[in-house]
Amino acid sequence: MFFVHLSALLGILVFIFCLRKLGGTPKKLPEYSLTILILAALFVRILCAGLSKGFDNDTACFASWADRMFQVRPSGFYSPDTFTDYPPGYMYVLWLLGAIRNLTGMAYYSLPHLLLLKIPAILCDMGCGLILYREAKKKFTEYGAFFVAAAYFFRLGTGGLHFHASGNHHVPEPDPRKNVSRAHLLWHGRAD
Repeated sequence: MFFVHLSALLGILVFIFCLRKLGGTPKKLPEYSLTILILAALFVRILCAGLSKGFDNDTACFASWADRMFQVRPSGFYSPDTFTDYPPGYMYVLWLLGAIRNLTGMAYYSLPHLLLLKIPAILCDMGCGLILYREAKKKFTEYGAFFVAAAYFFRLGTGGLHFHASGNHHVPEPDPRKNVSRAHLLWHGRAD
């Protein structure tokens, strides 16, 4: 419940900021506004990632797959003896994470290990927000694009911050890549 309230509070603050700035005819965002928004969104994701282990089954799978990739390399990863239901692409990311954990001596399921497992999803989610901002700038003012990015980063209108990029490692619906793609098509008049 804490996360929902935190997300709602941050969303309200961003909304108020945008409304106040949209009241006049602003020419340009104040310097560093987008940087501050991105850092705030990143901070919230890292905070949530540190406070939530994520789904137990997913955490166990990603942690063990990362270690297995490091130990047996990609050629020996897929085997009928072990459960693996992910395609090879993400396994290369897990291979790197397994290498980092093993080479640094990071304790299994420690806070740094859990954060390490969540970093790829957090970075992808942040990247989706930046793509959305870039696309929104083509259609709206800089302030309008800022508001669209803020709404995405803090999930305004979706019941609060979804923790797929912090509490969980993979990206369940609503998939940010699909959201950005849908928004892009809609803005360019190619969506229903």
